[in-house]
Amino acid sequence: MNYQLQKHFKFKNDWVMVINFGTGNLKQGFPYVTVQLWSNDSPFPQQFTANLPVKENLEAIYSRWKQEYNAINRITDNTVQQYLDDDDDDEEYLEEQEHHDNFLQKNDENIDIFSHQLKKGLNDWLNYPDFIQIIKEIKKILDDNQVQLLRIILDTDNNTLKRLPWNSWQFLTAYPKSEISLSLSHYIREEINIKIRKKVRVLAI
Repeated sequence: MNYQLQKHFKFKNDWVMVINFGTGNLKQGFPYVTVQLWSNDSPFPQQFTANLPVKENLEAIYSRWKQEYNAINRITDNTVQQYLDDDDDDEEYLEEQEHHDNFLQKNDENIDIFSHQLKKGLNDWLNYPDFIQIIKEIKKILDDNQVQLLRIILDTDNNTLKRLPWNSWQFLTAYPKSEISLSLSHYIREEINIKIRKKVRVLAI
């Protein structure tokens, strides 16, 4: 077993699942996805192959979500600066503050909408028959071995793919203590823990 991979095993019953997306993108699909399932009991993985289809709207939704998120940051920064520099009277300031609050509320609503669409789009994509079939096979293996803690490594160079809300993948509901690592293709580097939820964590590389 590769040393870089071996360090992901912290306990005897740990299992590691490496998903290599190969070449491709959301506009062209991923024609050759390899999933390796590693356990501490074997120096060799169980390997599965599948493909994932085109999902252009997922990239579009992510772009809209990012725009709304960045807009909130910009308006917040500008408002703080205006407050520090502002010599206007209190009434005018209150009007500007009300406009600012209304803008933030609308943006929050848009972010919630796009976040929901992003999570649903990701799960719909991962439920593609060819891919979900191997995930079902893997789940049976994990359940037969009573695996509770699963470490998942997403092996891809695709920036959009790495930024999708993987902590919302339905597969993870069966393994609430799972950890997800984002790695550059063919090379697993040191991890920086980023706690996303109480139990499911995404580890950024």
